[in-house]
Amino acid sequence: MLSLATLLLPFCSGGSASAQTRLTLEGAISQALQSNPQLQVAQSRTVAAKGQQTQAGLKPNPRLFLQSEDARAWGIPAIPYWQGTEEYAYLGQIIETAGKRQRRIDVASSDVRSSQVGENLQYRQVVAHISGSYWSAAGAAAIRELYGQTLRTYDEDFTYVQNRTREGVMAEADLLRLQLERDLVRAQASGAARDVDLANVELLRAMGRSDYAANLTLEHLEQPAEVNAPPVKEAIASRPESRIAREQIARAQQNMRLQKANAKPDPEVYLGYKRNTGQDSLYAAVQLDLPIRNRNQGNIGTAQADLRAAEANLKLIELNLTADFEAAKRAYESNKDLLRQYSASRQQAAETETLARGAYREGGFDLIRLLDAERSRISVEMQYIRTLVELRQSIVSLQLASGMEMRP
Repeated sequence: MLSLATLLLPFCSGGSASAQTRLTLEGAISQALQSNPQLQVAQSRTVAAKGQQTQAGLKPNPRLFLQSEDARAWGIPAIPYWQGTEEYAYLGQIIETAGKRQRRIDVASSDVRSSQVGENLQYRQVVAHISGSYWSAAGAAAIRELYGQTLRTYDEDFTYVQNRTREGVMAEADLLRLQLERDLVRAQASGAARDVDLANVELLRAMGRSDYAANLTLEHLEQPAEVNAPPVKEAIASRPESRIAREQIARAQQNMRLQKANAKPDPEVYLGYKRNTGQDSLYAAVQLDLPIRNRNQGNIGTAQADLRAAEANLKLIELNLTADFEAAKRAYESNKDLLRQYSASRQQAAETETLARGAYREGGFDLIRLLDAERSRISVEMQYIRTLVELRQSIVSLQLASGMEMRP
C-alpha cells in the first residue's frame, strides 16, 4: 500500500495552463486513489455488508399486547366497566431455534469478507489501469523526444550541407533531398506531439482529473528490474477473484444451513396480566407453527442449487485465471527477450549512423546511405521504446494475473 506521505504528495503545478507538472507513477496512483468513484462504490458495498451483518445478529423484539373484551356502554342494568370486562396486558417473545441467528450472522459475515476482497480487487484494477496509461504516456513522450533529437540533428546536417553547397563542394541536390527528409521528420514530430497530448488526456482521465490542459512531465523510461512470478497454483490461490469465488461457496453453504434451520418452527411465548370480572390473574400462552405443508422446501432447494453453481463458478474462474497467468507470463518473457535484442541493435544502429555521417562529411559516402542509416537508427529506437513500454505494461499485467503486490 502507499504511504501517507505519498497520499499527501501535491502536484507542483503552476498558475498557468502551460505550466509543467511533474508527475511520478506513484503520485498518479495516489491522486487517483483519493477520489476514485469505483473504489468509493466498493467501499460503500463493504459498509452496507457490515450493516447487514449487524442486522443479522439482532434478536427478535418482544411484542406488547393490550387487550380489552366485553366492554359495553349500553344495556340495563349497567355493569361497571372494571366488573364486567376482561383486560389483558402481556408480552410476547419469539424464541429462535436451530441456531437461526448464528446462521444469519455466518451468511452476512461471508458477504462482508467478499466485499472486502472486492475492495482489494478494485484497488488492483485501478492501479493497473493507471500504470498502463502512465507508461503509454511516458512512451509517447520518449518518441516525441526521439523525433526532437533527430530534428536537431537534421538541422545541423542541413546547415552543414548548405554551407558546403555555397562553397561549391557539395551538390545542391543533396541539400534539397536533406531538406525534404527534415520536413518529413518535422511532420512526424508534430504527430508525436499530438500522440503525447492524447496519451496525457487518457492518463488524466484514468486518474479522475479534469484539468486536461496540464502539461505533464513524466518519469523517463528505463529498463525495469526482473520480476519473478510465483508458481501457478500459488498465483491463482492469491487472486482476489479466486478468493471471492471460494467465499461465495462458503456463503452458499452457510445459506443452505440457514434455510434448513428456517424449516424449524419458532415458538412464541406470552406472559402477562389478566383481569376478569374484577378478579386479577396471570396469563400465559404458547404459539407454535406446525410445519406440515411449508417446510421451507423451496428455499432449501434454491440454496442447494446456489451451492452447486458457486462450485462450478470457482472451477470456471480458476480456468480463466490460469489462462490469464500463462498469457501474462509469456508476454513478459517475450518482451524481455525482445528488449535485449533491441538493446544490442540500437547500439549498432547508432554506431552505423555515426560512421555514415563521418564518412559523408569526408566525401566517402553519398547522402542516400547516410539517410538510410539515420532511418534505421530511428526505426530501431522507436521499436526499443515501444518494446520498453510493452515490457512495463506486461509487468503490470503479470502482477495483476499472479496476485502479486501492485507496485509502481
